[in-house]
Amino acid sequence: MQLFLLPCALLGLCIGSFLNVVIYRLPRRESIVFRRSNCPNCKNKLGAFELVPVLSWFFLRGRCLKCDSSISWRYPLVEILTSISFLICVLEINNYSNNLSFLLFKLFFGFILVSFLITLSFIDIDHMILPHRITFLGAILGFLYSTLYNIFFIEYSNNSFIDYFSAYLLGFFSIFIFNLLIKLLFSKTGIGTGDAFLFAMSGAWLGLSGLDVVIVLSFILSGFFSIIGLLINKIRKGSYLPLGPFICISIFIVWIFKASYFINAFPDVFWWRYL
Repeated sequence: MQLFLLPCALLGLCIGSFLNVVIYRLPRRESIVFRRSNCPNCKNKLGAFELVPVLSWFFLRGRCLKCDSSISWRYPLVEILTSISFLICVLEINNYSNNLSFLLFKLFFGFILVSFLITLSFIDIDHMILPHRITFLGAILGFLYSTLYNIFFIEYSNNSFIDYFSAYLLGFFSIFIFNLLIKLLFSKTGIGTGDAFLFAMSGAWLGLSGLDVVIVLSFILSGFFSIIGLLINKIRKGSYLPLGPFICISIFIVWIFKASYFINAFPDVFWWRYL
């Protein structure tokens, strides 16, 4: 499996560079494919040297080659984060058998899932939105993954397609109803519709048990982050916090460690699973 590490790390850097384009352009309704990359400040089209993932940012010292305007450190961060996530996916498949077709299948869909999660996280951080076109496409690919999983690799599967589809519906409607109750009781928004679709997407990829763990982990992580932010005065009381990144982190954690690990390790937290 060590042969996969370097190619997958480099692939992650390249995919991360493309995700930067999606993160920037999609919320602005700009073309992702039919327009060359350019400096947001001077609109100068970037050359091949300026498009090398991570290295170009360091060589240029975070500055545009033409107008010397600052280039956000977020660009190399997204590329490095994507590369590291790809490597984690490679290491995760070591837990499976030597069935090469199954390993490549898991790796391929793991890369797809990571790409969606990183894109959604940074768009939510920047714009407080989770575009439905991304979560809906992500759910379709999740259903494709779960369908192929159960058709070709049934010996590894513990869930049926009905489980994944039920998780999708439950993920959306449970959060949607919860948010509706918050609005009725407190006259304020609880959880956005985009978050409900993201939870639904997690169900399409991880099934009912995975959805349970993702929901619990998301609120634990966001709550912990909020408490720390309030203590150090980085978050104002009553301000809105994007939940999407915490949902995405939780989905990735469950993808790597599996829902069964959390359910077995913390039976008191997931008590309804033992009824």
